Amino acid sequence: MLFCITTAGDNRIGVCFEQHDYVTQILNGRHADDRYFGIIYSIDKGDDWVSEGSARKANPNYGVSVLADDIEMICKQAQRSSEAQNAYLTKRLNIWVSTGTAFFNMLAWHNKCKQDELTLEDFYGEPCFVALDLASKVDIAAKIMLFRRGNIRYVFGKYYLPESAAERGNPNYDVYAGWANADRIRLTPGNVIDFELIEADLLEDRDKFQVLEVPFDPFQATELSTRMLKEGVPMIEVGATVRNFSEPMKSLDGMILQGTIKHDGDPILGWMVGNVYGKLDAKDNVYPRKVRNENKIDGAVGLLMALNREMVSAAGETSVYESRGILSIG
Repeated sequence: MLFCITTAGDNRIGVCFEQHDYVTQILNGRHADDRYFGIIYSIDKGDDWVSEGSARKANPNYGVSVLADDIEMICKQAQRSSEAQNAYLTKRLNIWVSTGTAFFNMLAWHNKCKQDELTLEDFYGEPCFVALDLASKVDIAAKIMLFRRGNIRYVFGKYYLPESAAERGNPNYDVYAGWANADRIRLTPGNVIDFELIEADLLEDRDKFQVLEVPFDPFQATELSTRMLKEGVPMIEVGATVRNFSEPMKSLDGMILQGTIKHDGDPILGWMVGNVYGKLDAKDNVYPRKVRNENKIDGAVGLLMALNREMVSAAGETSVYESRGILSIG
């Protein structure tokens, strides 16, 4: 018999969170495993994290070895400091957070925005934006689909990775390999991503959905966009600028807090959204950044591009690319 005890943390792609997720599935009745026993002491969705009741709920030894005065003091510190707040949430309330001080509220992302049994097939024939972030041919690339029904948006991600990146030597190789085995990432042969596979998926999207626009970053994607334009796919260039990302970042922040954007629990997109840090300028514009190179944000950037084009379309603005297409300089 192997017995383990731990608290939550900020690494959602490690073995600890994987075990937490597995226990959660067992406790929710979504998976049966008679050899595996687990208990999770934490607070529930909607609980006030600063209340004494929440502290009691997450600490079964409250008032015995966990002293009420200590909890109260640490909780007050957490209300004044984002760094102390993450420490309190993880070590005292057993809540998973993102690394450091990420821009988006990941508690709300996981608790308010996750919708079980949400499938892409439910949206066949509906209008959507399909964003591409192909920042590198030698690492992960993201295709993000954004739908809207009334005031609620729905997001789905698909990811591509060279086989070599899922091998030892890559800082994220073990996680990538696990996601590939779970059909969350599509591995492409060799050392670079095969863009032909992405193009084939775009054409399939065009046939199954009402693809309004395909926003993309011109870096690495000029030839792909030219081929797709010839196939009738509405490619729209969205450069990686503060002007294009600031308002979508602020809007997405609000959607997450209100729970008006839904996802199917996609672990890759959640990891990438949680890796986003906001770089503010003197005019309070914000731009997405990552702290370390291995903390990928491609899916989050794709979502921001899709929101950018949705906002532009809603405002009735047009782009020069819509009238004359993309120019390629050889």
